[in-house]
Amino acid sequence: PFPGNEKVFICRDRQHLETVLDKVYASGYPDTMIIQDFIPGDDSYMRVLTNYSDRNGKVKFMCLGHVLLEEHTPHGLGNHAAIVSEDTTSLPLVENIRKMLEACRYTGFSNFDIKYSGTPGDYRVFEINLRQGRSNYYVTGAGLNIARYVVEDRVLGSDLGPCVMNEKETFWHSVPRAVVYKYVKDPAFVEKARRLVREGRETTSFGCGYDLRWNPRRFAYYLVHMQRYFKKFKTYYK
Repeated sequence: PFPGNEKVFICRDRQHLETVLDKVYASGYPDTMIIQDFIPGDDSYMRVLTNYSDRNGKVKFMCLGHVLLEEHTPHGLGNHAAIVSEDTTSLPLVENIRKMLEACRYTGFSNFDIKYSGTPGDYRVFEINLRQGRSNYYVTGAGLNIARYVVEDRVLGSDLGPCVMNEKETFWHSVPRAVVYKYVKDPAFVEKARRLVREGRETTSFGCGYDLRWNPRRFAYYLVHMQRYFKKFKTYYK
């Protein structure tokens, strides 16, 4: 940590880049840095892909999410705040990722951040996270219980069968619905989220009744935590 530290630095020119690098290395960071091209487009240009590969290196499920909204605080920038799971086979890039994972015999969870460049058919993969994502509950909401896959594969030694490609459309969010409806820029995406709520196809990471019902302190914190998002987005969302 150092003054001016951010989760993501967006450098508009070389002078800004050099200033950021100087701050990072002055703070004691000892390793190399990766500089990526900045791809324009609002939050809805993002996709997230979560997978599980069994002990034999075979991919057993893949779940694609269309990001509608991300967080925008300096330390939360890029964290997913609202996702609609989609038909995973709708993105041709998914099959290439499956082939890559199996070619290198990868095992366990993998999580990819992907962004649409604005050119039809052109999607850029930013990275592979060697874990489930912070927003992984969108996968659970789509009906894929990741705990079951791990237990059956690693504890019971069972055959998980063929790879499951999610096709279910569900709406997951970690911020209040009102924040999603206000700050998602495309009205069509807002209407899709509203429709999924009406149809009962909605999940959220924090509003679990079993967690909140008999714990007044937790419930009070949950309400305060949700309320804070209105101020955060008003302050930082550009």
